[in-house]
Amino acid sequence: MKKVRIKTPSRLHFGVINIKNSDFNLYGSVGLALSNPFSIIEAYEKENSLKINVYREDIKFRLSKLLKYYKLNKNLEINLINEIPEHVGLGSTTQTVLAISEALFIANDLRFDPYEIAPILEIGKISGIGIGAYLFGGFLIDNGKNNLNEVTKLSFKCDFPNDWGFILIIDYKVKRISGKEEEELFKILPITPKNRIEKMLNLIEGMKDAIKERDIESFGKNLTQLQINVGLNFSSVQKTSSSSKII
Repeated sequence: MKKVRIKTPSRLHFGVINIKNSDFNLYGSVGLALSNPFSIIEAYEKENSLKINVYREDIKFRLSKLLKYYKLNKNLEINLINEIPEHVGLGSTTQTVLAISEALFIANDLRFDPYEIAPILEIGKISGIGIGAYLFGGFLIDNGKNNLNEVTKLSFKCDFPNDWGFILIIDYKVKRISGKEEEELFKILPITPKNRIEKMLNLIEGMKDAIKERDIESFGKNLTQLQINVGLNFSSVQKTSSSSKII
């Protein structure tokens, strides 16, 4: 191996369907891979050392666990050439750790399976959209999982129309919640009512149909209603109104 270059998508996550309702699979989510923004890593053979040039301590910690578990000791230098903005809802952590992990596995002549290494990297615990975006791109759905220890996998994926787009507006001044803080908040969220879950599942089916029929107006309407209902799932900890009007 002389050089490996890996480019990842970012992703939009359209929300978690079920919080704590035992009549349905836990969580469940829908999302979409984006071609821009993106991350790029480059890995080169390097004599007598392994050097991973990333500044984020959380990514270093995750990778250190992987290196220890698999005893990855190939002489290599890995550089992050372009980076998805961190902690703004675009999946930067998952995409970056998977790209670097894949480069390490390639260099060590090992089979790369994101689902196998996900527990070590601490990804895929709630949603399968991030790993799915890395592997497949496109429009993605996971049906959730039966227990907390399961790594969430996709139940549906398809190409997204190339002539449809999203405008991203990011306020970098707003504090985002992630990591352990996010995990603690999940513990105090209320149980999602059955009728809301069923409504969201129907809306997701509407989104699938809209993509198939190339009906952007229907897709947008279904997505908007899904977002309103997802917002109700989290309104108690996001300090937003739970009385949003659902049309």
